Amino acid sequence: KLTGRIKRVDLVYQGDLFCQIEMDKLNSVVAECFTNAAFTAVESLCQTHQEHTLFDFNRVAALSPAATKYGQLFSHVLRKTWGRVDAEKSETALLQHLLTWQPFLGFLKMLTG
Repeated sequence: KLTGRIKRVDLVYQGDLFCQIEMDKLNSVVAECFTNAAFTAVESLCQTHQEHTLFDFNRVAALSPAATKYGQLFSHVLRKTWGRVDAEKSETALLQHLLTWQPFLGFLKMLTG
């Protein structure tokens, strides 16, 4: 039931819920529902090339617990989008991807305050 209710929420907000809720204070089954929903939402956003909508780093403090969770989602998105950029995956291609990929620019802004 909870999973179904979470899935009715906007995909971006599912990611925000995962990042903002203190999962360690929830029952493990409930926390797992939020976690699975967030990563499933990220998958859907990546498939439709809308991953940039997930990350609004302007409202996340760089050293907050939420930043750690956004970092987990960010890493997942990077792995997903990197595969569609260049099959060769050279370091130069990775650097070029990062420097032109909108979510990474927001991530850098968060880290630099």
